[in-house]
Amino acid sequence: MYYDGARAVLRDLQSANGTYVNSTGITECALNHGDQVAAGQTFFSVEMQPEVAAPPVDDGELTPDDLLTAFRNEPRDRVRWALRDEAHTLYAVIDVAHTPDLLVKINRSGEEFCAFDETRDPEDPGETAPLLVALSSGGELLIDVVDEAWSTGVAVFLTSEHPFHEVFAHLVGQVEYADDGSVRATSFHKPDVLYEQLARCSTDEAAEFFGPVAAFLAESENPDELLRFQRSDSGVEVQSIPVGL
Repeated sequence: MYYDGARAVLRDLQSANGTYVNSTGITECALNHGDQVAAGQTFFSVEMQPEVAAPPVDDGELTPDDLLTAFRNEPRDRVRWALRDEAHTLYAVIDVAHTPDLLVKINRSGEEFCAFDETRDPEDPGETAPLLVALSSGGELLIDVVDEAWSTGVAVFLTSEHPFHEVFAHLVGQVEYADDGSVRATSFHKPDVLYEQLARCSTDEAAEFFGPVAAFLAESENPDELLRFQRSDSGVEVQSIPVGL
């Protein structure tokens, strides 16, 4: 958005999901008081003040082309769009032992979540502490999870048309517990572990492994690629989703 000396103008920088003013898609649009703007996961109302500040001096720091280049080079934005495009409810399995700040945000989010090991002290989650959390497509938590967990190997996303408790119950059945009740291992809570499990699944094994899950999604070794796994007649089908340039 910029001020041309007379109007406040909103420009869409060729975004994947588009920019909308009053529910109408735009490429460039002069804004009026009270307009409703939707851009990606950002929603706001336009408020015009009686006194408008003088237009900023162009100091050469940023141009629309600079913004577009930076925008296209941000894989986390594209990851969020790809996840939001999924037809079913989105969930994430996150190893919060390695993301304590994210655990605080999950607790404050209002989203449904449950740890696979509820015997641990929250202040001492151990070396492995995966939990399942629901992610509303328009919620703040999806942004936080992708921003903090992408490219760190601590999160796997999944989609399902089934409710939270059914997805959780299915995944619990694949958790290995130590004698003290702590989580020792799972076959799904880290991308590399998930890949190893899916690589050796036969058709029947894939059906059992997926259960109510429609698809698993996780980062690739290539930071510009999101991998999507779903069941197929031969076992597991893998789709590569580019998230870089």
